[in-house]
Amino acid sequence: MGAGSPHGLARDRWALARAHDLEGCAPRLQDWIGCVHAQDRSLLRAEIAVARDRAGPISLRYRAVVAPDGEARSIEARAETCRDDAGRPIGLVGVAIDVTDQASAEAALRESRAQLRLALRLSQTGVWDWDPHTGRVRWLEGVDALWGLPEGMFQGTYEDLGSRIHPDDLIAWKENVTACVEQGTEHHLEFRVRWPDGSIHWLGAYGNAVRDAHGRATRVAGVVRDITRLKLAEDEQSRFFRLSPNLFLIADGDGRIRRANAAWGDLLGYDGETLIGRSVLDCVDRADVGAMARVLRSLGRASEHVRLECRMRCKGGEARILAWSIAAQPEARLIYAVGQDLTEQRAKDAKLTQAGTRYRELVEHMSDGVAVYRAIDQGRDFVVAQLNPAGEQITGVSAREALGRPLLDAFPGLAATGLKDVLQRVYRSGEAEQVPMLRYADERRDQWIEGRVYKLPSGDVVGVFSDVTRRRLTEQTLEDALKRLESLAYYDQLTGLPNRRLLLDRLQQAMQVADREHSQVAVCYLDLDDFKPINDELGHEAGDGLLRIVAERLRASVRPGDTVARWGGDEFALVLADVGRPGVCAQTLDRILRGLAASNLIEGQPRRISASIGVTLYPKDAADADGLLRHADHALYLAKQGGRNNYQFFDAREDRLAAANRAMLEAIGRAISSDELRLLYQPIVNMRSGRMDGVEVLVRWQHPERGLLLPVDFMPSIEGIELSRRLDLWVLDHALAQQTAWLEAGLQLKLRVNVSTHSLRTSGFLQEIACLLDRYPEARPRGLALEIAESAALAQIDDIASVIGQAELLGISFALDDFGTGFCSLNLFRRLHAPVLKIDRSFVDQMLSDAEDAHVVEGVIGLARAFRREVIAEGVETLAQGQRLLDMGCELAQGYGIAPPMAAAEVSSWIQAYRVPGEWHDCGDARTAC
Repeated sequence: MGAGSPHGLARDRWALARAHDLEGCAPRLQDWIGCVHAQDRSLLRAEIAVARDRAGPISLRYRAVVAPDGEARSIEARAETCRDDAGRPIGLVGVAIDVTDQASAEAALRESRAQLRLALRLSQTGVWDWDPHTGRVRWLEGVDALWGLPEGMFQGTYEDLGSRIHPDDLIAWKENVTACVEQGTEHHLEFRVRWPDGSIHWLGAYGNAVRDAHGRATRVAGVVRDITRLKLAEDEQSRFFRLSPNLFLIADGDGRIRRANAAWGDLLGYDGETLIGRSVLDCVDRADVGAMARVLRSLGRASEHVRLECRMRCKGGEARILAWSIAAQPEARLIYAVGQDLTEQRAKDAKLTQAGTRYRELVEHMSDGVAVYRAIDQGRDFVVAQLNPAGEQITGVSAREALGRPLLDAFPGLAATGLKDVLQRVYRSGEAEQVPMLRYADERRDQWIEGRVYKLPSGDVVGVFSDVTRRRLTEQTLEDALKRLESLAYYDQLTGLPNRRLLLDRLQQAMQVADREHSQVAVCYLDLDDFKPINDELGHEAGDGLLRIVAERLRASVRPGDTVARWGGDEFALVLADVGRPGVCAQTLDRILRGLAASNLIEGQPRRISASIGVTLYPKDAADADGLLRHADHALYLAKQGGRNNYQFFDAREDRLAAANRAMLEAIGRAISSDELRLLYQPIVNMRSGRMDGVEVLVRWQHPERGLLLPVDFMPSIEGIELSRRLDLWVLDHALAQQTAWLEAGLQLKLRVNVSTHSLRTSGFLQEIACLLDRYPEARPRGLALEIAESAALAQIDDIASVIGQAELLGISFALDDFGTGFCSLNLFRRLHAPVLKIDRSFVDQMLSDAEDAHVVEGVIGLARAFRREVIAEGVETLAQGQRLLDMGCELAQGYGIAPPMAAAEVSSWIQAYRVPGEWHDCGDARTAC
């Protein structure tokens, strides 16, 4: 039937009606369009217009709204325009089919594919299908990103794949693919690919072959995933597993090792590969196998975390201690364990325990007290945490009484010592402090202690202290003796006036003030006229009384800032500061003379006493202190010559003694050059054993006119000038020559030679002595000792101390001569490292009759013993003096009671003939009476 026939139109209407639920009516075009979903009508109209304007069928799908519930149905329509003979459209013929079920199925399929693509993209997974015959690879969209390519750039051929795989993995990839195609194995491989930017990424491919009825592979399909992060994580885990010094272990539920790291070999000597399959218990020490087995059995039943310490047996047989941390995963029947080596730590712990034991034993048995204090109230106070037995004995407080109590409650004797302040400082700073000698006194104890305070790492503070009461009493005794020595050294015992040494000190101070303030100082030398007849007539006691009254009169005649000193005998010296002009000084001197001559000073005085005074003014007289006193003595001589009971001022231009002094210096210089000097040697012996200690070298001047002169007759004239150094070198040269001769004769004697401070302070003097020793190589430096007067050493202590130190480097020792006459403080004595002290003969001479002199001698001996110095007594004249010295502890001595100074030729025969007196030989040791 024709398309445009009424029958065809009828069928069309029926089909449309059925599709659009218009059955029973004759639908029109407008009715058809009206049944279409509003959103699809424009599409329908457009398609109808296209069909009307051109020949050809149309095909479209749209939604139609079905009455009465308004359900939308999917309609698929196909139609064609009918035209008349002239080609004009006269109608539309077509068919409409309800495809709602088909459209729903297609939509579900599209949704499923979209979800698949999303899942693949999020999991970085690609799906592939490879035809081994054509080499073509089909990829699901989005796979390009796995290869680092923009979308659509991947060609998808076998060769393209091979070009992007890392060269080190390419062969394995090809072999795996070939095995999948030819041998039927699964394609399962992890490999690296290189992205265009040069970065390396890991991919994991999983697939299998699809085969035909003959078993030939027609295609290979599978998936590929980006596993870069997984591989990096595995690499990190592997590095940690491999590099850790701890033992890592993975075992199955039966305790058989599945994996072990390299630390097993480093620590226990086992190769990791040889451990695989062995039981963990094979490596456990036999004594700990049972404990480890119980732990493994318990882990097999439940997921637990267990810590265990046991000994592991090394491959070489020795044992190491390991702390294990073990966890289980029962569902996988796996055990994970980490072992840490504690062998060294346990050894250290054992050593610390042993050290702690030794420390406790040491503290318990040491003679020093030890107290440990724990800080409270942020270090403002301390409680006693420990007290050892020695501490209990020293403090008189038991540990039971002291522990837990605050410092001053436990030890009340420390209240006034300041120890609490020391503990606070040490606690805050952490720096140890020495606690000086302090007095610990309470109702139980009165003693002296000293020690040191430390801070322990724990924060506690420990004090180590000792009882130094005996030492303190000894030092106090020495201090008292030194004070007596000071009084003897600085003050005249008869009058209480300053003596020569103190006068010189005050004179030097007055000179410094005068230089600074441009003032004037008067130095006066006073001698009593006709004192000797009064002393002889009335007796020494009356004479001493007269001297004491004269001293009082002199003190009363001067100002408080002036100094009056007793020079010796009936001679006095005065230092008058800031006298202005000579007239002011003269007024004071007139007052002194009047005060002495005004009346009899003592009862029975046969005649009035007068005085002669010599005066010099500084800085008009620019001499040093010794020079000023000499000049005042010269002026005194003029006052005596002038009739006595007067005073005279020194005038250097009219000094008649100056010329005589110059003549004396010239004569001494000639004596040194022409060998007019003679050396005598006085033996120094041990009074108990008779052993020769050495000889003191003494110089004499064989004057061509005056005969043999003693040092006192010429030495004062050269003191402090270059001639004294020339004389010292002459004496040393000739003494060393004589010592060499004795050594060649088999006689070994130590030389003790007096030298002046001027020589010692002269640059190069020690080098000159060294040259002399080189000249006489047989004479050793140890055989030479230099002696210097104590008073002279103290006047230049810094220089002399330095020279003594340099001389010791040469092997030359020193002795302090005339010790006791110049008073040396304890501090200065320590600085002078002279190993020998020589007690001045003036103290030895009077020690049997004068208690003060005996105390001085005993104090010097005690001082020498306390500082481990050797002591030699000078001027021993009698057996009784020697006995007394031995009783005091002095064994070495010299003097006329032993031997007078003698010529070198007499020394050898004297030594052979000398015998210790029986009174000395039979004397007890130095700590007992004779």
